[in-house]
Amino acid sequence: MKFLYILLIITAAGCADKITSLDDLNKTNNPRSGNLTHLARLSEIQKQVFNSKCAIGGCHDNASKAEGLDLSSGHSYNNLVLVQSQLYPSFKLVMPGDPSQSLLARLLTGETQPQMPVDGSLASDEIDSIKVWISNGAKND
Repeated sequence: MKFLYILLIITAAGCADKITSLDDLNKTNNPRSGNLTHLARLSEIQKQVFNSKCAIGGCHDNASKAEGLDLSSGHSYNNLVLVQSQLYPSFKLVMPGDPSQSLLARLLTGETQPQMPVDGSLASDEIDSIKVWISNGAKND
């Protein structure tokens, strides 16, 4: 019985970081969940992440468009969602409902290189909020 209990704990711990929706996030009893619920909307991601850490001079702003990607306000949704990656053609930049098949999420977590942003300035809750936004269908909200 003790072995079964330990196995259950190990299995649950291995799944703790697999957040695929706001419901899953809130079930984790994560103290950040309220913050993520707020951020997991494109309008908030645009304001808190893209505008301040991505769409800046020399990167993904309207003038520079590094790798052809403009993440400035009013452009990010159409330039991300269901758009084929130029760098990795087997991926969409954002595949609604599936962060693991979304190059954006993979680049932000370092799963695919080069990790973005280059200076590594995104906090884990910002990355989690983008993954939740993608999981929830990557709506233009």
